[in-house]
Amino acid sequence: AIRRKGPPVIAVILESFLVTHPRGGRRRGTRIMGRIALILSAVALAALCERASANISAAVDQNLFNTHCYSGLNDLQAHTSAVSLLAGASTAGFVDGDSATARFDGLCCMTWSPPPDNSFVIALDVANHAVRKINVAGTVAVTTLSGGNGAGDAVGPANVTKFNGTAGTAIHPTEGWALVADRFNHKIKKLHLSTGFTEEFVGDGVGGSVDGVGTLARLSEPGGIAFAEQGTVAYFVSQGDDTVRKVDVATRMVTTVAGGVQGYIEGVGTNAQFADPQDIIISPQGGTAYISDSTNNQIRLLTMSTYQVETLPAIGGSYPLNGPGSLALTKDGFYCLVAEPAANRVSWLDVWGYRGTLLGDGTSGFLQGTGAAAQFQAPSGIAVDQVGLTALVGDLGSVRRIDMCPTKCNAVCVPGYYPSTQSNCTTDTFPTCDAVCTDCGGGYAITPCNGDGKTGQDANCGTGILCPDGPLDVLTSPGSVSTLVGDGVARVRPGFGVASSLEQPHSVAYSPAQNNIAVVVHMAPGNVVTAINTLTTDTYTLSGTGATGFSDGPGSSAMFNDPQAVDWTPDGSRVLVADIENRRIRSVLYPSGHTTTLVGDGVAGVVDGVGTKARAMNPSAICVSPDGSHVLFADMYAVRRLDLTTLEVATWAGSAANAHLDGVGTNARFGFVWGLRYTPDGKTVWVMDTSNNVIRKLDPATMTVTTVAGQVGVSTSVDGFGLGATLKDPNQAALAVKGRYLLWVEPTAHIMRAMDTETYQITTIAGTGANSYLDGAGNIAQFNTPFGVSVSKDGLEALVTDTTNQRIRLVNLCRNPCGAGCDADHWFNASCTSATTFPQCVGCEICPAGKFLAYPCTNTTQAECWIDNVPNRITLHRATSPPGGVLHLEGVYSGPDNCNITIDADLSIAGVAGGGTVIDCTGLNTRAFSVSPGATLTLSHLA
Repeated sequence: AIRRKGPPVIAVILESFLVTHPRGGRRRGTRIMGRIALILSAVALAALCERASANISAAVDQNLFNTHCYSGLNDLQAHTSAVSLLAGASTAGFVDGDSATARFDGLCCMTWSPPPDNSFVIALDVANHAVRKINVAGTVAVTTLSGGNGAGDAVGPANVTKFNGTAGTAIHPTEGWALVADRFNHKIKKLHLSTGFTEEFVGDGVGGSVDGVGTLARLSEPGGIAFAEQGTVAYFVSQGDDTVRKVDVATRMVTTVAGGVQGYIEGVGTNAQFADPQDIIISPQGGTAYISDSTNNQIRLLTMSTYQVETLPAIGGSYPLNGPGSLALTKDGFYCLVAEPAANRVSWLDVWGYRGTLLGDGTSGFLQGTGAAAQFQAPSGIAVDQVGLTALVGDLGSVRRIDMCPTKCNAVCVPGYYPSTQSNCTTDTFPTCDAVCTDCGGGYAITPCNGDGKTGQDANCGTGILCPDGPLDVLTSPGSVSTLVGDGVARVRPGFGVASSLEQPHSVAYSPAQNNIAVVVHMAPGNVVTAINTLTTDTYTLSGTGATGFSDGPGSSAMFNDPQAVDWTPDGSRVLVADIENRRIRSVLYPSGHTTTLVGDGVAGVVDGVGTKARAMNPSAICVSPDGSHVLFADMYAVRRLDLTTLEVATWAGSAANAHLDGVGTNARFGFVWGLRYTPDGKTVWVMDTSNNVIRKLDPATMTVTTVAGQVGVSTSVDGFGLGATLKDPNQAALAVKGRYLLWVEPTAHIMRAMDTETYQITTIAGTGANSYLDGAGNIAQFNTPFGVSVSKDGLEALVTDTTNQRIRLVNLCRNPCGAGCDADHWFNASCTSATTFPQCVGCEICPAGKFLAYPCTNTTQAECWIDNVPNRITLHRATSPPGGVLHLEGVYSGPDNCNITIDADLSIAGVAGGGTVIDCTGLNTRAFSVSPGATLTLSHLA
């Protein structure tokens, strides 16, 4: 039995591979549940729902890593996952071979081969002191990779290597080796996967807590391990000294980042306390680490940029966590799976702390089955394949297989969107977990359970009904405003949706390459660049420690000083940041967060030159050219150009003088500029001349600057046309509908506005002017000092940095699309003259005169009009069908009344001629009529 400072225990870790967005220790006073401490390293749960395959080694399509076609873990929450035996038995042993003959003894700490490989799993066979390799491509085969030579401490060839109480492992994402936590040797060893050869990595074999390089460092019972920052850094927990530590892979420098005293305290770095941390796993985007704090029975969160330690609250469920061990996160990071060996179960928690049992009834046993019908002996490690359908669980002497998505329905998926969470799903609608995930290529129809074309994530409907060019008429009706992320508390805390926190979010930019990724810069005191997955609402720090200063390097150590503006390169590989108080232009790689300086040496000045030999005064706005060749940035009262190949900086227009003057190049004069935006064709740059309260137009070909809207010196917000309208401190700008509409925010007026660039008509589209906080329709929504705005790649929505409210707001721009129809409870277009498309409308009930049916999201060729009649009054005057449409009459007969349906001349119903033909509908409960294009019905109740 493994012993340490007290009774023997089982420490378990549930590991998983993330596709979008943790591991077990000592238990004071706990009975011996087994003879080993089981600690699983992290293989991220690829939470993609693809049609199930009998072969768990299905090839991995990298495109699937951007596809989410499941509703959280609802199939898992419904206790429908199936457990079967992959290899081994309920009895212990040490035998290589196929699935029937292989034997293990205290199997734990499983990690799947990194993408694109999906063929094998590495597992730690603790009592046999061996690292085992399980091939799952085709016939299952188990071999001993290294060790198995008895307990001891030795490195070298596989048949010489010795371990003593292995407790964690992680495979490097690209280099073909793994780290193994050799717990009771107080070391982490490096294992070469091709040969099984091992070498010393960190730790001198003497238990202790000493930071240092390689074998000069001292560790105390290292446990779970996880790689971060593209494999340049590894984080690990130490059970003996209750710490979280990290090691630089290149230098092997070990540093303590949190903990050090056993207890339970939230705080920063070494002020925080843990009790027997068992496992650690990193969120998909790298901003947050999840730690199983075993004796405290908690899951702890470590913000990696600040080392702030907090507790994930436990909400719901009929039981507390019981010695949480191995951990795993779904691809988007929304769900955390928790192995509880002492409780013989696997549980789940979401990012808010809601929890439930995934598998096991709490009874120790060896039963295959589904949900609570399955039994474990002490589930100790989990690895999830990269397709996300199958999990392997180390359960003492066996490897158990879990079918993660057992429900199979023929549903259609949208990359990045969730299906409905309703429970009454049927075939051809989304089940709660699995669907047929295909590469839909740009937004395709969802058939949600409720049939109304919307889900909990407001899924967009597919081709033909997507409003493909964005807002077709942003000036005629207000869009809806909702809160995407941020809880209103001024702090930088990664998380999901309103469970995350922001601090002074200032500028925002959607990725031009990925429709669901955006970045936000936080001005001081936030001083970070945050990334947001707008589908999952996962918010994480891409770069910056939060401290004020200047430092290039990995995102976790880079520093900014009041960054003000951000924009992407067209390929989505990096963002450019105007770091105003550092007087520099910075480059941040995506998704690694690695940060470098392109322009400026930190000394104030408007000096042209190359790279860091050029100087900036106050870079306040930035935009990248459509072809990605150069960047424009506003610097005091000038617009300057940075060539991204040569890094040469040249002043294009304006000068160091503050004024207002139209003209050519440096003869023109600006006030302070806070917004720049290129048109998609690169032929115009819109300049938000903030302190002059005007919008300027810059022609890149001639350098001619022209004022097109607003009035110099007039600081009000009055809608109108061009120079007849007035603006109040116009800030960051964005373009919609292929450059047709210019959108911007006015922070001191607390509104969002738009201008038709062909007519120069200006309209306020969101905000009342009150500095407050309210979601709702654009004409009632309220902001408090919004500084930034950006439009999504598909043009359907805009993000607004609501700075003083410490939130990111989402504005729906596709609210009046394509001349759509009517619905009493949804939307219709008052100016429609024909039946076309409408993404958010399921059909119609009582159609006002002149309104038209919409295509519902569930079927682009069929419209449905459901009529619930009331006795003795006309409930529907007329309804018009789109081509091939179907009108449904439901509940026409209601009580002692009768009715007729009159068929117009152009209508054909089941062979009944039109021209005024009347169908008696008395007693009719439900009937569907196939109608010809543009046909109309008249329904009337007879006295």
